[in-house]
Amino acid sequence: PAAMLPQLPVHALEWLVPGLLREKCIALLKSLPKSIRRQVVPIPDWVDAALETLVPDERPLTEALGEFIRRRTATRVHPDDWRLDLLPPHLIMNVRVVDHAGKTLGQGRDVRALERRFEEAASAGAQALADQASQAPALDELPESPLPESRVTTQAGIRVEAYPALMAEAHSFKVALFDHPAKAAAVHQEGVARLAIAKRPEQVKAIKRLPGVEKCALLFAKVGSKQALVDDLLLAVFTQVVATHPLPRSANELTERLKATESELIPYATSLLTRIEEALKGHLAVTKVLKGKLNFALALVYSDVSAQMQRLVYPGFIRDAGEWLSEYPRYTEAALIRLDKAARERGRDQMMMQDVQALEARFDARRKSERRGAAEDPELVSFGWWIQELRVSLFAQQLGTQMPVSVKRLEKRWEEITSV
Repeated sequence: PAAMLPQLPVHALEWLVPGLLREKCIALLKSLPKSIRRQVVPIPDWVDAALETLVPDERPLTEALGEFIRRRTATRVHPDDWRLDLLPPHLIMNVRVVDHAGKTLGQGRDVRALERRFEEAASAGAQALADQASQAPALDELPESPLPESRVTTQAGIRVEAYPALMAEAHSFKVALFDHPAKAAAVHQEGVARLAIAKRPEQVKAIKRLPGVEKCALLFAKVGSKQALVDDLLLAVFTQVVATHPLPRSANELTERLKATESELIPYATSLLTRIEEALKGHLAVTKVLKGKLNFALALVYSDVSAQMQRLVYPGFIRDAGEWLSEYPRYTEAALIRLDKAARERGRDQMMMQDVQALEARFDARRKSERRGAAEDPELVSFGWWIQELRVSLFAQQLGTQMPVSVKRLEKRWEEITSV
């Protein structure tokens, strides 16, 4: 079923079926560079020896073979050494996709491409899952019995694992089913946070009255409303304090969590407001420079910095930024340093800007194609912050970075993320 595509164990599919595994391993070893290939001859004998020790699992087949070669020859095989494009089609698992009624939609050998191609059908399958739960009454509390992590249902005659989550609606909550555990986890975390907000009206009032709220609202005024900022603040506070993993999945578990964390809400909100204020002050300082007298020779630089500021501050940025919010003052200071010296280093700035924008373009495209409802790949999200660190390294190196970064390091990291 299309709804199951996100759940397919992609790497497990690489191991094919037993009757074809040996042939595939031989083809893979033959695809290696000559410098490595000559160390594993005769190739059929090496494959036979490998298959005596290897057991199909969730690892990529190439990783398992590479580790076998490393142990025997002390030669490390890089992921790029495997020429998967040389494999004949019959050595790559073919996947046939059906809709939730069992009608064949298409087939192919690239699971991620199939996901993108049949995203609409997968959504229909997910909707079919949701329809199964739509008869459930509106809730104002988690169920007494813990929500199971997963629930088995049927689509197109196939047992499909669905993932229940508490989903917040306009004025109530409901239990909904999702086709991917990451999506369910993200929805459930927000549901728990919003339910906790509803259950602690006095703390919510106290947070709204904190002196930092008005300051931050004024600094945020050019970006969004005070209400949007306060909603984001509350959701961030209750997510970080109450809706932490393991997430409560029953009424009793949430009650216990609220009791245990009640005294932490106001102190955390106060601390968070301090970080928000610093972040917004830096953002405003950069924005003022951008709105000053424009040097048309630096129009591209100004446009790039403006786009960076929009990536950092927007309605909902507090919760999205999480712990990275503490780094905002450094990011905005780096932007100011860049703007100050851009006229003197225009050529160098443009070269570095092109490197950053190339990474951002790939990041944005991947993020758009990989997004699964409310959930995003955490590795991909982290990569976005790596790009911010790269900006500091390139344009204001004296400020330092959270981790070693360079264009080459990010290129390598990108390969690791996108090869999964």
